[in-house]
Amino acid sequence: MRAVKEFIAHIPEKYAQTFKTDSGFKLHADRRFSLKRVGNTIVDIVELPFDYDGPIKVGAKILIDLTVLTWQSYVKGGESENKHLVDRNKGLYHIHPSFVILYQNEGEEWKAHNNNLLMKQVDVKHKEKSSLIITPKSSIKKKSSKKAMLEFVNEDAKKLGVDKGDVIYFKDDLVVDVYFENKHYWWTKNNWLIAVELKNAS
Repeated sequence: MRAVKEFIAHIPEKYAQTFKTDSGFKLHADRRFSLKRVGNTIVDIVELPFDYDGPIKVGAKILIDLTVLTWQSYVKGGESENKHLVDRNKGLYHIHPSFVILYQNEGEEWKAHNNNLLMKQVDVKHKEKSSLIITPKSSIKKKSSKKAMLEFVNEDAKKLGVDKGDVIYFKDDLVVDVYFENKHYWWTKNNWLIAVELKNAS
């Protein structure tokens, strides 16, 4: 088989029966309610698009958009085949490059693909105002919805002056929840960055 415009990936099982929590506990889950946790979104590349000259090689692992696993066509009476399915017996699916978030060639680290970014939420301390009411804590930690720390950064973003570990501000209505290696991330793209926090700022 030879790919033409898209990657061909091997996905033997679309969904797992269990997932691990941040603390390492293994839990059983129903994909109807925990789809993002049990979707097998790390898959193997078996064929490259024709005339492809990008960094991904045959045998690489890629992190894909969950949409690839869930994009079904529906017919009267039930659910039809997944629209990305190529060969059911061999577990092969076609993956458009825009659905590839991260990639890892053999012997290399995971890298952001194209203009994708993965980031983690950061804690922001909100100090309470002085009052006559006694409270058990003087400050409350709260997750910021528009502020995050970059974990996986693409090369084009680095040219813009941002890199791993930078705290950035972004358009919070244009991010997607992603679970990678049992950790929660936000997935966004270069276009949705607003600003980067200066490291020497007081």
